[in-house]
Amino acid sequence: IENLIHEGDPLSDLLTYSSLEYSITLLSPTCINAPFEEECSTFKYIPGAEVRKAMLFPEQDEFLKENLPGMQFSNAYISEGKTRLLPIPLCMSVIKLDREQLRYRLAEGKDPSRIEQDMILEDAFSSGFEDHFIEYVKPVVERMAGKDGHSYYGLTEGQVFRGTIYGTDEQIRKAARWIGQHPYMRIGELKQEGYGEVYITVDNLKEDPISAPILSTSFDVSCVSHTVLINEEGMSSCRAEDFLKEIECRLGLTGRLKFTGMYLDAYSDFSDRFEWSGESPVIRCLKMGSVFRVRTKDGSAVDISGIHHTFIGEYTLDGYGEIMAWPALGGYYRITKQKEPRRYDTDYPVSSRSLQIGAQLIRDMLRNLLKDRIRGLALTDTRKSTDVQSDERYIPVEVLEELRDIYDPQTSVETLKKWYIMALDKEDAVYAGSEL
Repeated sequence: IENLIHEGDPLSDLLTYSSLEYSITLLSPTCINAPFEEECSTFKYIPGAEVRKAMLFPEQDEFLKENLPGMQFSNAYISEGKTRLLPIPLCMSVIKLDREQLRYRLAEGKDPSRIEQDMILEDAFSSGFEDHFIEYVKPVVERMAGKDGHSYYGLTEGQVFRGTIYGTDEQIRKAARWIGQHPYMRIGELKQEGYGEVYITVDNLKEDPISAPILSTSFDVSCVSHTVLINEEGMSSCRAEDFLKEIECRLGLTGRLKFTGMYLDAYSDFSDRFEWSGESPVIRCLKMGSVFRVRTKDGSAVDISGIHHTFIGEYTLDGYGEIMAWPALGGYYRITKQKEPRRYDTDYPVSSRSLQIGAQLIRDMLRNLLKDRIRGLALTDTRKSTDVQSDERYIPVEVLEELRDIYDPQTSVETLKKWYIMALDKEDAVYAGSEL
């Protein structure tokens, strides 16, 4: 039992794990406070630092307490089944009057004679950005009332978010076992008021992937999370040139790459990052969804597997700096469709003892209802005369059996008769007292 994370997924001694994929199901509205957001004051995802804090809060073994601060936690984004969806790149937009018409503005093939008014997809998540048709999801948000009288926004319960924890083999094994034993947590704001209750499960444990080259002369690189870059002057930077230097350094291609297009935005990050004991300073960074089209200056193909999915920049332990790359494709005109997020896809483990207690509670309730119905029947059968002995009274067995079959078929006929006689005697005594 100790080695089982979920049914059919044992921890193998033959594997060396490097990452743990988990799902978080919201059991109550959950607010990850973002007071400076323009529309609603909550993040539409669960930052990696929030998951780490939740795991550090309960009592646990010393190994995990010492190692959690050094493990890497990605942001948990809305999911579609077992797929973690990602923020849609800013180069993707929809036509204002036809939201199913998608435009990939970094791609070639735009018809200059067509005049269209487009709009970006804010707070939308999807996958398969190279495809002609994609479906996207927007997390659902609702208002929450706090005891302080203020109104908050929170992610609606029932939604499922997915993220990844990275670490050594020993760290991943310890974290997997701990999550299996402590699946219920509280995260975010207003935890003392009943909000932020979540259920976390381990979906998969993985080794480092087998490396394989991905050759391309032109490719797109997207910021999957807010990306904090430090320039040569030691200041945070939102400049595309500094991003390009990071990419060239990671690929070992210094001075060989150039931009052919980009859609970027800056974000003022006020997050309470994990390593800060008090309020953290405001840092301007590249906003998630910022995307760049890059190509080699000499037109030669290069291996981009090093940035196919990785982390760059600062605060990567808390999920910042996650990027992904894919070969640049054409297809300016594409199709899309919005879907509602799935709800409650998680199966909750229930012990046999809990099932027995629940079954007994339900049966007790049904038996009490049956007694009430028999008492009502006795009330209608009450007679003025008390001269008739109990054993000579007419007992409507057929009616009692019909009531029994509705509420509790396991009750014996003798018990039904006993309840009826007791109720009848009680009602006769009450009636006799009223005659005096």
